Amino acid sequence: MPDITLHGAGLGLRRELIPALRTGIPDAIDFLELAPENWLDMGGAWRKNLGYFAEQRPIVAHGLSLSLGGPAPLDEAFLRRVKQFLDEYDIALYTEHLSWCSDEGHLYDLLPIPFTEEAVHHVAARIRRTQEILERRILLAGRPELNPTARLAHYRYPVHRIGPQFEPAGPDGQACCYLVYRGRHDTVRFITLNPVSARLLELIRDDSLSGYEAMTQIARELDQDDPESLFETGRALLDTLREAGAVY
Repeated sequence: MPDITLHGAGLGLRRELIPALRTGIPDAIDFLELAPENWLDMGGAWRKNLGYFAEQRPIVAHGLSLSLGGPAPLDEAFLRRVKQFLDEYDIALYTEHLSWCSDEGHLYDLLPIPFTEEAVHHVAARIRRTQEILERRILLAGRPELNPTARLAHYRYPVHRIGPQFEPAGPDGQACCYLVYRGRHDTVRFITLNPVSARLLELIRDDSLSGYEAMTQIARELDQDDPESLFETGRALLDTLREAGAVY
């Protein structure tokens, strides 16, 4: 499957922007994003312009209508048209919503998927089939959510270490942060967090931010010179918490 590594800032390719972009794409724009549904049937000057932009910058595709969580069968004929479009413009990265939006016709809304084991298997099978047809891994747009039983706790002492062999005389100067939640099989679990990790989970919990948005906010708060390294740390943490059942 194609390499989907991409860094930098992108711009949504809107038709009203085309005249200005034809005069020169600013250096600050590293890639362009579009919805294939808006371009699949375009010909003439529109198609020629898209070919020009594909030569100037990588293009990212963001789908609007796969309805990966929906009850209706996957539209495989449409997926094959999308694949042809992605191949034509050398588009390696294709994103979609983890939701459903059609059932015997488009509903023009992004509807939630039930939190059930049956839904997990249903959606996973549809994602696998989508990737087989597109011959690409797809990226699903969504926001992480804390396990509904999860609680963030902050203490002045490392309470997880206190015992007969460790009785601190006073706080060590750094807040101790913990995530407490009920995991699989209803077992109570504790995860020790550093302050940055705790802040990430606070932003996800309180402000409903995506992982990327939360890490961008933290990078601003820390005046971070190298935000990319911070993003990698946040991504790895969320992956670990998902495996542990603390984040969905």
